[in-house]
Amino acid sequence: MTIMHSNRIRDLGLVWSILVAGCAGPARLSTQWTDPAFRSSTLRQVMVLGGGAPGNAAALERGFARALAASGVGAIAGRGGAPDAPADSAGWWARAAELGSDAVLVTRLVGARTIDANYSNVTSYVAVPPGYSAGWYSYWLAVRGGGDATANAPVRLEANLYLHPGNQLVWSAVSETFELSGQAGDPGADREFDRPIETLAQALRPKLPRRRHDR
Repeated sequence: MTIMHSNRIRDLGLVWSILVAGCAGPARLSTQWTDPAFRSSTLRQVMVLGGGAPGNAAALERGFARALAASGVGAIAGRGGAPDAPADSAGWWARAAELGSDAVLVTRLVGARTIDANYSNVTSYVAVPPGYSAGWYSYWLAVRGGGDATANAPVRLEANLYLHPGNQLVWSAVSETFELSGQAGDPGADREFDRPIETLAQALRPKLPRRRHDR
């Protein structure tokens, strides 16, 4: 992964922020990046696509759809009600249009090898991992088949949000480490993902404008 000069990073606005330990609550994000021009309050509906093992991918889609809705962001699982997933980019673009989605969130579990390859230990600034800004379908295609996340091992939850149909990466985040104890598709898998999903979804909660109190 290439570390970029700080001036260039500042010009591009591609800066990952390391969340400090003083954040409220027991669950935190380890890294988060947001396009300075992006406002989650503008989102109408997010289509959620999970990558990795089919059972885990489906659980992540359901979990994020619930958590985002609870945070005030309209969301729907990409394969909800569509057992035969589209096989190509045209099919998925049509699926997003059918759902009325103006954004696509792609999420997956990642293990230590992916974290080491894509994320630096430098706490001041790092570049967005290569390939992440190429578009939501390109990213999902690369991660849909699996990864290095395995049961009974530490994993993290990664999520990238792209505007649709502009295909622009506007937000990316990674949860803190947790242990994946169940097998893909186990009934308990959804519950294992609850806390990291809710943490990431909270980061997208629309910020309401401050109200001026009458005197």
